[in-house]
Amino acid sequence: EQQTMLSKSTARANLSRSVVKDFETLTINIFNSVINTTEEKSGSLSLWINRLVLIFSFLVGISILITLILVSSFNRNITMRLVNLNKAVNKNDLDAAKSISLKRNDEISDLSESFLYFVEEVEKRETELKKLATTDSLTSIYNRRHFMELANKEMIRIKRSKEPMVILMLDLDNFKDINDSYGHSAGDIVLKEFSQLGLKCLRDEDIFGRIGGEEFAVFLPQTKIEAGLIVADRLRAGIEDYIFKYKNHKIRCTASIGISKSFGDQIALADLLQMADEALYK
Repeated sequence: EQQTMLSKSTARANLSRSVVKDFETLTINIFNSVINTTEEKSGSLSLWINRLVLIFSFLVGISILITLILVSSFNRNITMRLVNLNKAVNKNDLDAAKSISLKRNDEISDLSESFLYFVEEVEKRETELKKLATTDSLTSIYNRRHFMELANKEMIRIKRSKEPMVILMLDLDNFKDINDSYGHSAGDIVLKEFSQLGLKCLRDEDIFGRIGGEEFAVFLPQTKIEAGLIVADRLRAGIEDYIFKYKNHKIRCTASIGISKSFGDQIALADLLQMADEALYK
């Protein structure tokens, strides 16, 4: 759509140039005709009429020339702005497009504004799509796939740096009873608020994701097992003390947590998750 509008504006600019050239040719022909006519009839006209016609023709020619210069200058300005806008579109240069849109209130400015709006909408949609692809729709924390992607990247880095790391597996105890007693809407509230509790207990660099159902995982980089146990117990206590509210009900919930560690060895992420999951069930 942008390219179509740009092509139309360019076509109008080319047409304007063509009209100016035709008008210029016509004016010159008229001027020459007047001069020739004046010369042919000079014998029959008085001297002062001859001069008057020449002066008038000269003034008309000067006026037409000035008009042509102004029109040509205006036309060049339009063409240059179209060329600059085309470059801005091709290079996705938003600053250049903004400078064009701010110069004046005309069709080219509208075209530039349309391009800026289009880019803004595309970026907004890309952000929304990225969020949908990486986060769990219910809890707004990482989904399983993105958790695994981020954790695997961290594993590669940790194997090089030989840094300690810890993985926690969390499961809400008797979660089915909450759904059976209060309904799935109550269960959704528990999952949402539990996720927010978890985020408050973790650092920005920690990776927190919903693995499935009521099961969650936490990847703690640069963390020794002793520090990991402290984090796990803080999570456990925070959940135990929290009161989930649903309609007129006050719901309490506890969690079981399993922990596994790696200290620069070659244990795969899947193995560490399995070890933490086995510890969870114990």
